[in-house]
Amino acid sequence: MRRENEKGRANPMAMSAEERQQMLLTQPVEKIIPKMALPTICSMLITSIYNMADTYFVSQIGTAEATASGTSASAAVGIVFSVMAMIQALAFMFGMGSGTNVSHLLGMGKRKEAEVYSAVGFFSAVAAGVLIAVLGNVFNEPLMRLLGATETAMPYALDYARYIFLAAPFMMGSLSMNNLLRFQGLATYGMVGIISGGLLNMLLDPLLIFVFNMGIAGASIATAISQLTSFVILLVMCSTHADAITIHPRNYRPTKQMYAKILNNGLPSLGRQGIMSVSTSLLNNAAAVYGDPAIAAFATKGAINSFTKALAKELAPSSIQVNAISCGIIDTKMNAHLTKEDINALCDEIPCGRIGTPYDVAKAVFSLIKTSDYLTGQIITLDGGWTV
Repeated sequence: MRRENEKGRANPMAMSAEERQQMLLTQPVEKIIPKMALPTICSMLITSIYNMADTYFVSQIGTAEATASGTSASAAVGIVFSVMAMIQALAFMFGMGSGTNVSHLLGMGKRKEAEVYSAVGFFSAVAAGVLIAVLGNVFNEPLMRLLGATETAMPYALDYARYIFLAAPFMMGSLSMNNLLRFQGLATYGMVGIISGGLLNMLLDPLLIFVFNMGIAGASIATAISQLTSFVILLVMCSTHADAITIHPRNYRPTKQMYAKILNNGLPSLGRQGIMSVSTSLLNNAAAVYGDPAIAAFATKGAINSFTKALAKELAPSSIQVNAISCGIIDTKMNAHLTKEDINALCDEIPCGRIGTPYDVAKAVFSLIKTSDYLTGQIITLDGGWTV
């Protein structure tokens, strides 16, 4: 018998795949959304903390007599932040693009096809990361100049960016797996992997920067090691937990139609996340004429702003936007003539896992948009055909 909490509801971590699917198919949607959202909130905040930790510890480089080195190093972190933002945006594109299709296919009971989409999304993200790692290190200096590096900040930016580029495959792989686990109803597994890497990064930053005297390169290496750790933890979870879809190379069988569906669902996320990278690089170039202190100031503000924005966007009660609701067939008089066979045939064609009622739809809409005056573009997909 599975463990239950003090309110008598099942603990999601102790549920089997069948029990979790039944929860997603039968429980009221307004109760499911908070369960699924909390681990996602934690993952988003930890992702923001990576940049905050690096900014803080890097700013301590130098002495009271030579504060310029700390200022230039902080400016370098701000310059490379736009690269990290773009890497994250691409990872979210593959993760959310494939994850949406995975969720729909699981709701239809088509696990094998979901495994293919999962493998295509993951391996495509890692391949894109490898390409970024190679091209980023080959064109490191001209890219840093394009992103706004000054002559004094350039040495620090090159050192910091070198290992960030090398970590790109692991960063994209871990973020895509985090999204894939979310869309399977296993957001807690993704949270564990992301938080483990974030905490490790905060521990390694002062150790490598000051104890081993590696400077800004130490901060970059700490981030790379932390991303690798998250990658390994998430990959182990996907490979060893029976209730998670196993990511295996044999399932990597992409088609043009699959990539079209992945891009159709993932490009909005790329645009939403990618615009932050573009705006940061433009701001750095505008600030460069005032020197490293201006870039460093914007880097510090940006790190804090990214954290508080993520917190507000994920936690504020007015931060949910309904993008779409796909709850399947609605049980009304209009389809009263349909037989059970007719409904089953429709369910095979439409990504739905249960027959909805008008009351189901009303509750879902009301619970999500009653305070949604602040639009975030957040997408929540629940197995069983609910996409909100």
